[in-house]
Amino acid sequence: MQERPTHPTIAARCDIDSPQRSESSLRRWRRLITWTSVPLALLFLGYFEVVRDHKVYRAGPLSTLHENAKTQSHTLLKDDCRGCHSQVGQPALRVFTFNDAARSVLDKDCRKCHEKRQSHDHNELMITGSVRDCVMCHREHRGKSQLSQVAVALCAECHTDLKTSTGVNNFARNIPSWEEHAEFAAFRPISPGDWNTELPGPDHLIHKLAEHIGGQWRDKAHLRFNHHVHLPPEGILTPWDYKKGTPEGSAAAEVGSYRKLLKCETCHATDEGGVYMQPISFERHCQECHPLVFSQRLHRQGGPLPHGIEFQSVVRDARDRFRDDQQQFPAGGSGPQSDAPRLPSKPSKSERASNLDAAEAAVGRRNAEGNVLRNVKQGCAYCHDFEPYPEDAVGEFEVRVIPPELPSRWMPHSRFRHDRHHEYACVICHNPDHLQDNGQLVMATNAASEKERTLHSTDTGDILMPSIGVCHKCHGTQSGPQRWPVEARSDCVECHYYHPKEFKPF
Repeated sequence: MQERPTHPTIAARCDIDSPQRSESSLRRWRRLITWTSVPLALLFLGYFEVVRDHKVYRAGPLSTLHENAKTQSHTLLKDDCRGCHSQVGQPALRVFTFNDAARSVLDKDCRKCHEKRQSHDHNELMITGSVRDCVMCHREHRGKSQLSQVAVALCAECHTDLKTSTGVNNFARNIPSWEEHAEFAAFRPISPGDWNTELPGPDHLIHKLAEHIGGQWRDKAHLRFNHHVHLPPEGILTPWDYKKGTPEGSAAAEVGSYRKLLKCETCHATDEGGVYMQPISFERHCQECHPLVFSQRLHRQGGPLPHGIEFQSVVRDARDRFRDDQQQFPAGGSGPQSDAPRLPSKPSKSERASNLDAAEAAVGRRNAEGNVLRNVKQGCAYCHDFEPYPEDAVGEFEVRVIPPELPSRWMPHSRFRHDRHHEYACVICHNPDHLQDNGQLVMATNAASEKERTLHSTDTGDILMPSIGVCHKCHGTQSGPQRWPVEARSDCVECHYYHPKEFKPF
């Protein structure tokens, strides 16, 4: 049995001379480095302060615009740190007090240059205090070329559980990332009874562009247009007097007809910057094939009728032209040479008119004028919708043309550049068939078949905008059978502005 230790035996094991012995070399070096590193660091920083070289203090280079910007004292911003950093010692305060609101750059420092652009304004529905200051999102010295390239995590801080000052959300409340982004408003169902549970909300701009019918959104523009009719592979048949471009000696030239091949870019052209599409106009896109010629009498008194004015004005113009033509050519026809009878045994038009009783001639003129006016109305109704005149309005006619109100942009809450997508066919994005795309369609312009590149829209109510699934094919890192071998940026600011920008779609 082992002996129980006693106090003398325990004391004998202790080395009472250990503190008197010399320290090991490792311990001496560690103590030397500890006591010399602090003064060396202070001397290092003090040297750069004396020579006024502040590069050592910077976390990284300035953004591109700030690199060449000048302060109010006309010095370069990169050479004047106090131009932005008006508060001293804030980084140290933030470290020791754990106060994330301690900033060396205040909003008033940013507004010295950005006041005119009002870049400090936020959305009016934002809850006060949810975004404290500019530098919370726009973080300088990170090596970014643009401060507007805000990290997705900063956007997700609010948009993962988005709340508004009114308690009503017009946009999706939970968007933690691009891969989990909600469907675009034009393809998202709504429930009018509860705006808080279904989107888009009551003030979303989609309500001005479309109406929700039968469980889907429909374009509410009052204009009859069929894309499929205008885009046949053999081209459209132009009016009989259309001669421009007709090959000489061809069968089309002999019969006075000509087929013109239309493409998307025939009517839809980008603006000077190549960003957005220019608006469609009758004069530039429709008049060539659809001239407003409803009667020979009207045409020879001034050419096609005017477009783009009130329907009542068009009818009055047609009525005045008809009366002028009646006075100039009472017998009708195309002019003095047309008065000859078609058959030798028949009287001329002027002789037939002189044989009519004056009352019968007046009735004939009224009937002819009525036919002309009906033709004008039928011609307008070919593309336009009519509505009754309001009860409180005074009008000469019972109906009026409903303005088409074609929007210049369908997604004004986002931004998009057509010039960066020019290598893809238009129908890749603007095609209702691709809403049910199973990932098997080959969308590259040089590889897609004619069937896949055909726009199958036959109704003006079709909203020919891309669904988010089409965008997911290139943007982001989401994998799957629908993924294309292209990886484009997918951060929030690639498609969205944060600061309010006034834009009217009409």
